[in-house]
Amino acid sequence: MLVTEESADCEGKHWAGDFTYIRTGSGWLYHAVVVDLYSRRVVGWSFSRKRNK
Repeated sequence: MLVTEESADCEGKHWAGDFTYIRTGSGWLYHAVVVDLYSRRVVGWSFSRKRNK
């Protein structure tokens, strides 16, 4: 089932995530973020030097 912002009918029911690789002078930095599709607010985020953490 594909959930879009239009079909999200209440807060906390449908989330979307993104994972970004950022190249730095000392190696890679990884950024993960989760957004609530109804409220469009960031539910959580994290930065890490390790991709699997």
